[in-house]
Amino acid sequence: MSEKTDKLPEELLARYLDGLTNEDEKGLVKAYLASNEKALEEAVEASRAIAFQKMAAERFSEMAYDIVVRRLVMDGIIDGKAKRKRRAAYLSALFATALLVFVICWCVFKPLDVKINVTEDPDFAIPSLPFETGSITYSINGNEPVKVPVDKGNMTTLIENISFGDKYKTMHVIFESSGYQTVDTMMKMRKSLTLPLRRDNSLGVIFGNVIDEQGRPVAGATVIVQDIKTLTDGTGSFRIDIPMTKQMESQRMTIYKDGFELWSGTYRPSSTCGWDVVLREQE
Repeated sequence: MSEKTDKLPEELLARYLDGLTNEDEKGLVKAYLASNEKALEEAVEASRAIAFQKMAAERFSEMAYDIVVRRLVMDGIIDGKAKRKRRAAYLSALFATALLVFVICWCVFKPLDVKINVTEDPDFAIPSLPFETGSITYSINGNEPVKVPVDKGNMTTLIENISFGDKYKTMHVIFESSGYQTVDTMMKMRKSLTLPLRRDNSLGVIFGNVIDEQGRPVAGATVIVQDIKTLTDGTGSFRIDIPMTKQMESQRMTIYKDGFELWSGTYRPSSTCGWDVVLREQE
């Protein structure tokens, strides 16, 4: 087979696939294929029939596959589906990206609502004296402080619509209530913040002096508060520390000593204001 004949199918197929086909060209392609099939039949009888047949079969198989595939591509069957798949994949990726951007922007730029929850620390609470009232003062990013009352019926303060410019700042929070430690802290913005309340132990101390009617200190007098006892020292002074679990707003105190009348009274404990007790001598 000549070099020109070998190149003929490639030239015809190129023109065929470029849309320049006509009936004459189709006839040439069919004739060429028929002539090669005849050549294959003759080659079987030759000494190199097996090798040639294998080579020719592979060549024509590739040609047939290539012709079919390219024709399908020209007709838009394969290419159209691929385009639709690529277009669908592109649109899906574009939608997913847009949705992700929207969600991120929404989370970043939407206003923030902050809840400040007030809760008693059980290790520093007085069972008989639950929380009653107090106040929370907050300031965001150095702005004007805002004071909000809180009580046992509403121990949550809601701060609404904190802007994008402020919600990544810190907030200055102050809690104040009688009988509790003052909380003064800087807190990062979060949806929920908790302030632990602790009693200040202002009801945990009773102190004072015991004297007689002449103003002389009474040493060795027994002082009793609930089941807690102590003795006055040489100057008549005493101090009783009351555990948190036994603290109350008022305590009854009893003082006695041989030769003196029993004394009893009820007062409010205080760590700053002492009790002065006068014992009368027995008649």
